[in-house]
Amino acid sequence: GPLSVRLEQQHDDVWTLLGLHSGRIEFSATVSCQAFVRSLLEAARQILRECRQRGWQSRDLEALDSEVRRIQDDVV
Repeated sequence: GPLSVRLEQQHDDVWTLLGLHSGRIEFSATVSCQAFVRSLLEAARQILRECRQRGWQSRDLEALDSEVRRIQDDVV
């Protein structure tokens, strides 16, 4: 789709988060990459919990669950 985000490393754990629309920068923010990834993982876990509680299943949810576990193993 036309919306995307990009992380660009500035130094060490300091990164610039760019919000893009059709390749055009709409916003930027300086972030801790580790904190950002931890926040993304927690949001993904919450989505998975809610979907399981509602009995929802799909290949997309299976892929999200797999990626959360893979990234979690890399971060820990």
